[in-house]
Amino acid sequence: MGDAPSATSVLQATQVNDPDTVDAAAWLRFSDDGVAAAAALLGQTGLAAGARWAAVYVYGNGGEDPAPLVPYAADPDPSVRLIAAAALIARGRGEGFAPAVDALTDTSMVTGTLPPCPSWVLAAQTLVRATARADLGPPLDADDRLRRLSQDAWRRWLTDERPALHFDATTGLWS
Repeated sequence: MGDAPSATSVLQATQVNDPDTVDAAAWLRFSDDGVAAAAALLGQTGLAAGARWAAVYVYGNGGEDPAPLVPYAADPDPSVRLIAAAALIARGRGEGFAPAVDALTDTSMVTGTLPPCPSWVLAAQTLVRATARADLGPPLDADDRLRRLSQDAWRRWLTDERPALHFDATTGLWS
């Protein structure tokens, strides 16, 4: 019987189209070793797509300092970008708002979500949870037109509110 794989090797072996490797990586968010390995990987360049997703997912769920996630809010992979954005917003970093608003019209599925979740749903839930602004939508049964209208409303809100946005760490709300 061999040794259990290290957290780093599990993260590096993640293939976004292989549910078994995604699941193995996702479980690491509950371990200090997994979060530490993810933090170390976030500082590296040239990570494969699966390793980037796994590191952002694990660190975004378990890491404390949001700074390592900032570059990933501009990642070419929509799932990586959205997971980083959600974690940044939840930790008081405004850099996550623009990618979350951009994702409101993205119908691709977020890697690693069970049940499968469209990007726009995770983006909407993230924005509403962080701001208590459900009035900006979109509703979870929104069609393309409603998602675009909601995206426009969130962009206006972000433009209008950005200079005065404040994060209350006690409540986890932006106002």
